[in-house]
Amino acid sequence: MRHFPSPEPCGAGCRAHGRGGPLTLPTLVEEAAARAPTAIAVIGERTTNGGRATTYGELTRAMRAVAARLASHGVKPGDVVALAAARSARAPALALGIMRAGAVYLPLDPLYPAPLLARMLSAAPVRAVITDPTTGPPPPKAHADLDARELLAPTGAEPPPPPVPCGPAYVMFTSGSTGTPKGVLLGHAGLAEYARALPDGLGLGGTDRCLGVSPLGFSSSIRELLLPLARGATVVVPSEEEVRLPWGVPELVRATGVTHLDLTPSYWRAVTDAMPAGELRTALATVRGVLFASEPLDAGLAHRTRALLPGARVWNMYGCTETTGIVAAHEVDGTEPADALVPIGTPLRHAEVDLCPRAGDPPGTGQVVVTGRCVALGHLDGSDLSDGSSLSGGTDLSSGTGLSGGSGHGRACAVRRWETGDLAVTVRDATVWTGRVDRMRKVRGMRVAPETVEHHLLACPGVRHAAVVGVTERGVTCVVAGTPGGTPPDVAALMAFMRERLPAHMAPVAVTVVADWPLLPNGKSDLRLLTSRHGPHARGAAAT
Repeated sequence: MRHFPSPEPCGAGCRAHGRGGPLTLPTLVEEAAARAPTAIAVIGERTTNGGRATTYGELTRAMRAVAARLASHGVKPGDVVALAAARSARAPALALGIMRAGAVYLPLDPLYPAPLLARMLSAAPVRAVITDPTTGPPPPKAHADLDARELLAPTGAEPPPPPVPCGPAYVMFTSGSTGTPKGVLLGHAGLAEYARALPDGLGLGGTDRCLGVSPLGFSSSIRELLLPLARGATVVVPSEEEVRLPWGVPELVRATGVTHLDLTPSYWRAVTDAMPAGELRTALATVRGVLFASEPLDAGLAHRTRALLPGARVWNMYGCTETTGIVAAHEVDGTEPADALVPIGTPLRHAEVDLCPRAGDPPGTGQVVVTGRCVALGHLDGSDLSDGSSLSGGTDLSSGTGLSGGSGHGRACAVRRWETGDLAVTVRDATVWTGRVDRMRKVRGMRVAPETVEHHLLACPGVRHAAVVGVTERGVTCVVAGTPGGTPPDVAALMAFMRERLPAHMAPVAVTVVADWPLLPNGKSDLRLLTSRHGPHARGAAAT
């Protein structure tokens, strides 16, 4: 069985060790539990377990039980253990227990199509799969299955020694919103440094209640469901129904006293469209922080959020799967130009974020490059992405043995560099995201950044969602959606609006208005589905 052997402990001289001992997420959670064992760690879904609260003492006992039972089943440090389960109150203890055993956590959504799950399981050297029959069907039968309920049951057995900080912690597949999901291996040191680096202003402390809406198989779930537990906060887990129905989240906030929302801009637009502003403000009265990530945030939406919730701080956060999550954050203060995107912000203290010009880039523009132990150990297939991104200082993991031995250990502890494939520009001393290398196209020899077109579309009256679904020599094809129940956007007025604001080669030549806007389970717009339905090569596609 292939696996990722954990390196030998490297000693206190390694910078991946903190002053109080090795830096790993399970250790930080155990420390939080020692400080306040009766504090509430997790509030479960109301529809499936009655909203039962789990204390930090209970959480750590469950985490240690999972680790002990995994060891009794033959799981060794470096083995990959998949958790095929939907988001639930059990998930944090299961995920942390896998890591506490020294194994590598691989989250999988059991509702994914069977062929996709099979590809993910074959891409990672999986030792065992944990299933939770209460949250979804098991994945394809290719590995030993372990029942989550058995693993979580109390036990007198001691868990194995804690994982070393230089070892691998988890595998996460990229979202696949614009391409094929790719497996990424990330380390304990980067994850623990991430937990400690989040600014206090983001609201992850002992008096905070954080809503976790992302499915386990998306990178944001690490930030939403696990990181607050390293800082003594409470995680509130919504049911699938509460997330699927936009008014479900405000009702859950009202019922549980959530203080911090962590959402994509697309999902937040759906929430704000679902209720009148006055009702929404009342339902979200306890909210004192709104965190946006995973998609570009336009200043108009950010400013409307501040007006809706005047007592809340609003943040735009930047990161990606290969950087263990967020590496920069910007607090919205109302001075951002209303027709611009919100800056990606100031680097967090565990990462360096630079703008590196490429050949032919105008002054002040370039590709975003991230350096630090937050950067992934490598891709499962040992390759760089085909979208213009690349990893330096990582490890070839295609053999499953890249982290073993002295040289592997050195790479795991090393500072790595990630060329993200994101493009940005410096505007008034702020770094503003402008698009992706892989989406950049040309019309009649002139560059088109689809993200710039989408940003201007969102500024059109009546437009709530927008996407570029094709760029050909003829021009740009777009699809938009208006406010549910409202008057659909007028296509002629929209195209005139765009011609006034963009060069002729970037102004849309075709626009389709749709009534329903598809979102991925993590709240991002489903660009691939929109393109297949409404792109220039879709069956029945026509210029408007």
